[in-house]
Amino acid sequence: MPGPMFNLSAYLGMLLKGLPGAIVCWIGLVLPGVLAMASALPFWKLFNEWRFMQTVMVGVNSCVVGFIIAALVHMFNVAVGEDVRKIVLAMAAFLAAYWRVPSPLIALGAAGFGMLYFIVEELS
Repeated sequence: MPGPMFNLSAYLGMLLKGLPGAIVCWIGLVLPGVLAMASALPFWKLFNEWRFMQTVMVGVNSCVVGFIIAALVHMFNVAVGEDVRKIVLAMAAFLAAYWRVPSPLIALGAAGFGMLYFIVEELS
C-alpha cells in the first residue's frame, strides 16, 4: 500500500528493531484496515442495495472531500507562507490546468523565477 505513513512505520520499525521491527510496524499499520475491509466486504452488496446506505455514503463521501480540501488548505498555508510563493503556485496550477504546459517546464520556470526573486531580494 502506498503512502507516507506506511513507509514511515516500516522505516521507524527498522530503526528500532531491524527487519523484524519493520515488518511488525508495517503489519500493525496495515492490518486494521485490511481486517475492516475484509469484514465489511460480505455486506457491501447488501449495503449498496439499501437506499438509506446509499444516502449515507453520499454524506460520507462529501465529508471526506471536505476533510481533504481542509487538509490541502492547511498544508498550503503552512508550506507556502509568503505571498510570492502563493502567486508562483497559483500561476503553476493555472499553466498546468488550463494551458496544459508540461510539468518539467513548469518546474523549470518556477525554479528560474525563484532564483530571480532571490537575487532581487538579496540586492535590495
